[in-house]
Amino acid sequence: MKTIKLYYLPDGTKLEKAIQNCKGDVFLELPDKTRCNLKQDHGLTAFISSIKPQHVNMNLEYTESDDIPILIAALA
Repeated sequence: MKTIKLYYLPDGTKLEKAIQNCKGDVFLELPDKTRCNLKQDHGLTAFISSIKPQHVNMNLEYTESDDIPILIAALA
């Protein structure tokens, strides 16, 4: 599993769409070390899409290396 450290989330809607397009699973690790599978937890994914641009402190983990361009484009 690979990790992207998130310090800033520019567009939650863009990230939600990227997660839907990923081939593998995408997990969100929150500061309290709670880990959620964003491909399966549609409530949390919908919450992410509602987030306005802001500073965050979370890890985004993904299982498929082919998904990195999709995720990076959504975070740019």
